[in-house]
Amino acid sequence: MSDIPQMFYVCESPVREGSPEWCGKPGTYARIGDIRYNMIPYVDQNAGGLLGLGPSAMDPETGRVVHAAANVYGPGLDTWAGSSQQVIDVVSGELSLSQLVAGQDIKDYVAANLNATDPRRPANGPWTSQQGLVSESTKPMSTFARVDGKLRNLALKWRADGSLPIARENRREVVESLIKGNASLEEELVNLPEIRLAVQSLSTNAGFRAKVDTDSTFYRQVARNILFGKDPMEEAMKKVRNSPDPSIGCFYEFSYSDEDYFGLAKRKVQLQNDLKAKFKTSGAPSCANKASCTDAEALTLAKAEVYNSLRREAYRSVTEHEVGHTLGMMHNFIASADALNYHDGYWDLRKETIGVDVGGRRVMPVTAQNLLDAAKPNQHQLDEAIYEYQYSSIMDYGARVNAQNKGTGKYDDAAILFVYGGGYEPGWFEVFNETRNNYGTPNIT
Repeated sequence: MSDIPQMFYVCESPVREGSPEWCGKPGTYARIGDIRYNMIPYVDQNAGGLLGLGPSAMDPETGRVVHAAANVYGPGLDTWAGSSQQVIDVVSGELSLSQLVAGQDIKDYVAANLNATDPRRPANGPWTSQQGLVSESTKPMSTFARVDGKLRNLALKWRADGSLPIARENRREVVESLIKGNASLEEELVNLPEIRLAVQSLSTNAGFRAKVDTDSTFYRQVARNILFGKDPMEEAMKKVRNSPDPSIGCFYEFSYSDEDYFGLAKRKVQLQNDLKAKFKTSGAPSCANKASCTDAEALTLAKAEVYNSLRREAYRSVTEHEVGHTLGMMHNFIASADALNYHDGYWDLRKETIGVDVGGRRVMPVTAQNLLDAAKPNQHQLDEAIYEYQYSSIMDYGARVNAQNKGTGKYDDAAILFVYGGGYEPGWFEVFNETRNNYGTPNIT
């Protein structure tokens, strides 16, 4: 690759002293719409919609890019980074779900940063409605007040019966009742080899395994749960979920988690703690005591920098995607199905969970349940943000702010080398001959 000159330069507008010669003379200013320059405009007015747009104009005969602009929409990045920081605060435990549902973090931010009020807010008295009267109080709002025909007859019957009709029976309860009433059938089922293996595979805890081996009553209870598809832990969590939070009176998912954010949250929380300690020790110009910030001041500054770091990473991935469009690349939407070409480091993590543990033995997945179990990440993989490695092209769409923060993918690199490097050599093996080829078969016993 050393014999291939630099193909692309990123220049400031206006061009500064000391910039690469290819950028032009110092002071050169590229205006939006000037087809002499390819640009990466930062658009600050678009408050919603896309994160970016990368249109380009090609010579229809040669295919050469005549003019291209990789537009990046700032407000979209603001929202993306802000919502991601909020998720990180929840995952890290800094923001409780009760506070999130009540909007406490938003209230605190507004109180700390904004003093102006809505200019439309009346100083006293009622608000002025933005909509006129749409109905009269003496008339019904809809035909719901005048149910008739078949629906009326059914409603009267249900009212007399005291409940709606039973649409279907609970098949699980029927089967459970049938098995409980037939001791020999239950004995046969709970002692099936696959049920015993399933019981042993429920937990890696040595105490649990010892108890199911020695306590027949406990074993039968666990086996019944497996037969009937019951999960005591899930039932306990469901009970908690169905209990309203007394502080806000709402039901919501107490066990919230987002595996895609675990690794990112871990990194950003560490960054926030490091920055907070730094500001407390070294101070900052915005602190009351410029030599040493208070805890509150340090936390505010640290969180602002975490937000900025999220935004920078989002800006990079969006810009790379839009620049890809200007170079003739299109939405692929299939490259990232090629797991062998994920970013370097993915398979170093993924190989930990190749295979599954069944009855104390590590085996290759062969059944549908085995495959589901083998696809689940372990805690180390989550802590190391394995999801951030799972793409092969920046031209695919990522659903998270951290979904494509490793730079361009191997498909992108190969495409640029092929189109702009004069063919497939040199560079093919330098892109694709990665350490993944050194992985052997996992240690299956």
